[in-house]
Amino acid sequence: MHMVIRAIVYAKTKAEALEKAKATLDQLSGDNGQPFDYYRTFDGPGTRVSGRGRYGNLTACELVTSPNGQALVEEGMQATCEEFQKNLTIIRAAVAGASDEQIREEQLPEIPEILPELRSMIRYYFNKVGEYQGSSIWLYSEEGEGIRSRAQLGDVLSMFRVLYDDQGKRNPHAEDLVWVVPADVHF
Repeated sequence: MHMVIRAIVYAKTKAEALEKAKATLDQLSGDNGQPFDYYRTFDGPGTRVSGRGRYGNLTACELVTSPNGQALVEEGMQATCEEFQKNLTIIRAAVAGASDEQIREEQLPEIPEILPELRSMIRYYFNKVGEYQGSSIWLYSEEGEGIRSRAQLGDVLSMFRVLYDDQGKRNPHAEDLVWVVPADVHF
């Protein structure tokens, strides 16, 4: 399956932002048990089934302060919130009135709102709600940390804004710009 995630990075130039985002995406992809198999950014043509070939002419990199950048961030946060809510709704309906043993054994009572195949997958939905990286998270910090809440997003967007640290040392990133880089990922 494919989805478009976004990396939020701090850099002085667009080229540096793409480089940093690709380093972040490298951490999130590959054969090392990472949440994504591979990624494709939108700074090249992509293939028939990934990147621009799948999603069209998405921007390669945007300043977060631009209208398009703000839209990319908001779409990512909205998708994360919707995925959380969808999974939490399934959990709440499925475990209402169920015993601890029924939940542990994934043998939940029949509930009209819950499809039978979902009742036997309740731990999967618990996992989806608790994910820090993966198919339930659409935004990532420069360090590869999944952004799970609006408060965390605010922290990521302002983390390098301090000019001086507690020891009076100048922050070398204080003048950097904040960029958002979308990427098509496969999981």
